[in-house]
Amino acid sequence: MAGSGQRATSSRRVRTNCPGKIWPEGSEAVQSFVCSDVTTTTSTPVGSSTLTITGTSGSLTHTATVTLNVTAASDFTLSAAPSSQSVNPGGSTSYAVNAGALNGFSGSVSLSASGLPAGATASFNPSSVANGASSTLTITTTASTPVGSSTLTITGTSGSLTHTATVTLNVTAASDFTLSATPSSRSVKPGGSTSYTVSAAALNGFSGSVSLGVSGLPAGATSSFNPTSVTAGASSTLTITTTASTPVGSSKLTITGTSGSLTHTATVTLRDQN
Repeated sequence: MAGSGQRATSSRRVRTNCPGKIWPEGSEAVQSFVCSDVTTTTSTPVGSSTLTITGTSGSLTHTATVTLNVTAASDFTLSAAPSSQSVNPGGSTSYAVNAGALNGFSGSVSLSASGLPAGATASFNPSSVANGASSTLTITTTASTPVGSSTLTITGTSGSLTHTATVTLNVTAASDFTLSATPSSRSVKPGGSTSYTVSAAALNGFSGSVSLGVSGLPAGATSSFNPTSVTAGASSTLTITTTASTPVGSSKLTITGTSGSLTHTATVTLRDQN
């Protein structure tokens, strides 16, 4: 506790050493004062306390009381949802980032993200939020972003205050399918027919339907699939029917399987013989 004193008479007003305090005009009696500071620590509990100030001079003792209110500092919380997202290389995904107020916090929180895998970028919309508001964090990957899990650290900063939230980004191999056909070669006479077995297999959890087509047929030949589309693990029979005018020779047939943006092919040979 530190203090200093000055004296004042009724003919003067005296500015004290306490910031912003002016001693009022009083009687001709000499008045004195002491400026006192109270210092708390980080462990001082929140709440109100009545302080008793005691003045003693010889056998004389008098007291005065004041109230000290220790209030919690304003702050903010930071959270993000969902806790985990999955994306294929070249794709994007997003998280909702929220800032909450503590003890009357009313500042703006600037956002950033770290821990991204190679080839990935992050963007916030908006880039800063007020208490009670949210921002969308979008993570965009490239085809070269490696498969695996990354812990992303989202940081919120407001002045000297900093808080973080973590989420998981799972980069998974894109689902896909393979296409095959057997046998690799068939022979048929003009006017006859033959068939191939076309099969689709799943990669990385593929569960779509694959539509089938064929090109490269010789003149006069027609094709049909039964069924015309297959799911992963299933097969279709490709029947090639020729006519008497179908020329003798070998043809390379290209069988195409399509599922959304995914396309794969398999090739077989058709030999027309006399």
